Amino acid sequence: MKRLLRLLILAIVRVLGVPGAYMATRSAQRHLSANPRILLIRPDHLGDLVLTTPILHALQQHLPAAQITMMVGPGQKRL
Repeated sequence: MKRLLRLLILAIVRVLGVPGAYMATRSAQRHLSANPRILLIRPDHLGDLVLTTPILHALQQHLPAAQITMMVGPGQKRL
């Protein structure tokens, strides 16, 4: 029963998500500005920040003139 319910929910999400995915695809095909501004929002966990570094490198390779800003929290607190 749980499996059938899960499959039904996934099917509904896919059907309802199609218009949004189509709009996202159309807007992604538009030409980017010469100097795009990118904001990366990350949690304040060190591991998450370390795993983000390949993304930063890829963005710099594909969009060298982009202004990349990262918004992070204050860091992990020790008890």
